[in-house]
Amino acid sequence: MTTVNNLTVIGYLGATPEVRYMTDGGATTTVSIATSDSWKDKEGQHQSRTEWHQVVFFRKMAEILAEYARKGTLVYVTGPVRKRQYKGKDQQDHTVVELHARTLKVLSRKDLGEGIDDVPVIEGSIDDEGDMPTIN
Repeated sequence: MTTVNNLTVIGYLGATPEVRYMTDGGATTTVSIATSDSWKDKEGQHQSRTEWHQVVFFRKMAEILAEYARKGTLVYVTGPVRKRQYKGKDQQDHTVVELHARTLKVLSRKDLGEGIDDVPVIEGSIDDEGDMPTIN
């Protein structure tokens, strides 16, 4: 049986993206994207919850995100979920769950108004080495 590891997130950037460069010269940026849902509890009171998703962008996709997006930008992102472990400054082991972006669409930016027609939709296949996505 075939399995699928793909997450779709439509949410708001928590900070303006900052591009960093990997040792091979490829661009990368990691951002937090907020998604929210709301409901009424059994007492009829309005409740809401915000979830933060760590999303990693590679190569050209990272550069385009940094060019077109700012804190508060609404984005559509899809890609596989990856888990990585690292040793922190405190010498403790940490685990991070991240979405590795394969598709990016900037939906709106408050300072430019609703909808951005000149921003390309970015789609690509990014393997574990971060091969460059294609731009459609």
